[in-house]
Amino acid sequence: MAVRQYLLDSYSQIGHLYNWEPRRWEGSLFHRNNEDLLKQREKIGREVAILFDDKDQIQGIAIPEYDGGVFLQTAQGDNATQEKLIDWAIENLSQKSKSTNWLEVWCNENDGTRQQILESKGFKPTSEHQIKRTQTLTSPKPIPKLPEGYVVRNINNSDEDFEKMAALLNAAFGRDFHSAEEYRNFATLAPSYKSELEIVVQAPNGEFAAHAGF
Repeated sequence: MAVRQYLLDSYSQIGHLYNWEPRRWEGSLFHRNNEDLLKQREKIGREVAILFDDKDQIQGIAIPEYDGGVFLQTAQGDNATQEKLIDWAIENLSQKSKSTNWLEVWCNENDGTRQQILESKGFKPTSEHQIKRTQTLTSPKPIPKLPEGYVVRNINNSDEDFEKMAALLNAAFGRDFHSAEEYRNFATLAPSYKSELEIVVQAPNGEFAAHAGF
């Protein structure tokens, strides 16, 4: 919860999410089936670094998004904390592939300072990247028409809807491990989850065709 609060505080201080969003943190904790809830808690205890200042306030965090992929969250411009967290991640989270050790640290293209820190430690840009885009809605946009029989609604906190969400996640990402139990845990345990802001497009046969979580 302290990490979550730090993510929220950094959002309000900077005006946008500098690196990571609280929903991703909560998802990593609670978007789990019952068997994995405690396993993930133990893994986070080993793999998430929290750097405190002399007043026991969080100064920065390093969070693995996946094995070998690390997000850093610090106050913008706190270069010393970034460097300490990168050094910790290199020491504790590097992955072995054949005879090579590797680590990916996420860095925005406009974050020249972090790029310099990473380059000084031997990091190079990857050919793969993800993009976060924003748009200022200065005028009303036309609302697309859905095909006949499709409707937009919010999720009901019901086993039926949790089953449909699990099926949609499996179909969208080409997976088979998402379950109603997993989504129920997220819906009931994650502080940021609000069912009225979980929007789905329901197909004529009742299945979910699309989802957006706000």
